[in-house]
Amino acid sequence: MALFKVRIPIDETGSAEFSFDLIYSIDGPKYFVSVVDASRGSHYFSMVRDGGEWVIQNMILLPSWITALQSQLSATIHSNGKNY
Repeated sequence: MALFKVRIPIDETGSAEFSFDLIYSIDGPKYFVSVVDASRGSHYFSMVRDGGEWVIQNMILLPSWITALQSQLSATIHSNGKNY
């Protein structure tokens, strides 16, 4: 079960629901994020704290519409999640 879920507009045609789970790793806390795109494809990635912001790990493996939302996803974690 997700710690929290947020629907984020992705373009003028719609939005996507992102699910955030908090994971404690050896490197510190991470958020594991999942989202399903318009064609029902699932995408999974983690976000780690870098300075004061949350950033996507392994950005090159994700579609550009997700990476373009990095600052909005970081703000979502700051607003809804636990910030360590």
